[in-house]
Amino acid sequence: MKRILFMTLLCLLALGSFAQGGARGGGAGMISRERGVRNAWKQPVASGWQNTVLLSYELGVSPGVEFVTGRRFNPWLFVGAGVGYHFDYNTLYNYRHYNIEYVQGNSCGYECGGFDTHRVPLYVRVGFYLFAERRVNLYLGFSPGIDFIAWQIHNADRFVGLGGHARAEAGVNVRLDGTRKAILLTWGTGVSPVSQYGPSVQHAFFTGGNIGFTF
Repeated sequence: MKRILFMTLLCLLALGSFAQGGARGGGAGMISRERGVRNAWKQPVASGWQNTVLLSYELGVSPGVEFVTGRRFNPWLFVGAGVGYHFDYNTLYNYRHYNIEYVQGNSCGYECGGFDTHRVPLYVRVGFYLFAERRVNLYLGFSPGIDFIAWQIHNADRFVGLGGHARAEAGVNVRLDGTRKAILLTWGTGVSPVSQYGPSVQHAFFTGGNIGFTF
């Protein structure tokens, strides 16, 4: 009888020790997984397809939205193509003279009208990521292309045209995890077609910013 009680006690002690060790191991594994999630952004970005949705505002030209898709060749280089839509409405010019003459306010009567402008940019986008191994890294980009532009001088003529477009920008790229998910903030300058000179397409320099989500 004593032997049975002794063997039972040994079995209970062995089971308790095994359960306690398993709990410790499980806790260590959970901590390791949590650390892995927190440090996932430290993994280099793998090559593959990458997309970015951008909200853009070009000072002196127009706000818009753009979509870029292409190939991330390595953690430092992206090459792709983009398309967007920009809208601008300007009410400060005399449309009878096709913007030769400025007018102040809306005191010009029926001669004063707005330029209702629609632009669709198509462009190539080349992006460089500096210090790509860091969570917050530097971004440099260049986007040459063309713009399809259509505009109407309020209650007057309609025009369509085609113009060149180029933009250089710099900013920061904030990685969200070990994949390509990131928030992109940039500021840049460039040249874009505008319709503020009546029936002909003109070009104007601009500065502006973008905020985008990359995935």
